[in-house]
Amino acid sequence: MTIVSRLSAGILLLVIFSLCLIGCGDNAQKHLNIARSRRDKGNFREALVEYNAAIRIDPTDPQSLFERAGVRDSLNDLPGAIADYSRVVMIRPNDTMAYLHRGSRKGDLEHYDEALKDFDTVVSLAPNFATGYLYRGCCRELLSQYDSAIADFSHMIRLDSTNSLAYFYRGRMENYVKRFHDAFDDENRSLALDPKRGIAYLERGKARLLLHDPQGAKNDCDTAIQLTPDSYLMYLTRAMTKSDLKDYAGAIQDCEYVIAHDRNLYFSYTLRGEAREKLGGHSGAAADLRTADSLKKVTNAKPTASTDAGTFEFQTKSADGNRK
Repeated sequence: MTIVSRLSAGILLLVIFSLCLIGCGDNAQKHLNIARSRRDKGNFREALVEYNAAIRIDPTDPQSLFERAGVRDSLNDLPGAIADYSRVVMIRPNDTMAYLHRGSRKGDLEHYDEALKDFDTVVSLAPNFATGYLYRGCCRELLSQYDSAIADFSHMIRLDSTNSLAYFYRGRMENYVKRFHDAFDDENRSLALDPKRGIAYLERGKARLLLHDPQGAKNDCDTAIQLTPDSYLMYLTRAMTKSDLKDYAGAIQDCEYVIAHDRNLYFSYTLRGEAREKLGGHSGAAADLRTADSLKKVTNAKPTASTDAGTFEFQTKSADGNRK
């Protein structure tokens, strides 16, 4: 074979190879388009099939992997979502959103130390990204690192002073560290920006209760319950305010509502027992206090920290199926 023939053959092979690559790319894009259409209609299992097909053809496309992670999250396959986000950051090590979402899913699995590392990376990569501080602060709350969490929420407020969540979470941390005046002020700011956030009324009510304003605390708890009626733990804080106002029958009623939803929360028995004692029900009070003591030894719970609606309540689903 002549040199010209060999060159011609080589060029032909290159053309064929290039056409194959183009065909594969088109095929992957076709599956990706179908996957997105099915995902946007909420057909996540069908979408996952198409994402799998697209990724088999092109396993290094970070966007397909990122989107599949969101679909896996929607299907409650958190380990699968984490695996996909991990592949994304291997391909794009500066992908802030992949670290953010991976950290959130690790948090959902209660792997808080690992989640914190991802949020640290987010803040390092994007120091002016306010949401990174919000997520890291919430993770630090779950690790009981309250002062560090306050620092993160404060940094977020410096970056975005109009975000009601930052004030809400900072106020909650300030309640934890017994800075009740600061907590009250921050919850006021949060409610001025978002007057429908029931749990902010609850946190302000806690601050008021500990600042010796039980009537103001009860009013806040009433509003919190009206706005978030399904959060039964709010009734526990209101029971405390009623006890301080000497409405022992009302306190018992609220405690019984909590016990009907969670029979293992020791503080509800403590409050009910104390209220029963005030009303002269000595045997019932003694039984409640024994139950409370037994549960406390088992759970070693923190009563005031448990009366909220969840740390990661700010996480909402975006249009692409991922949380933001």
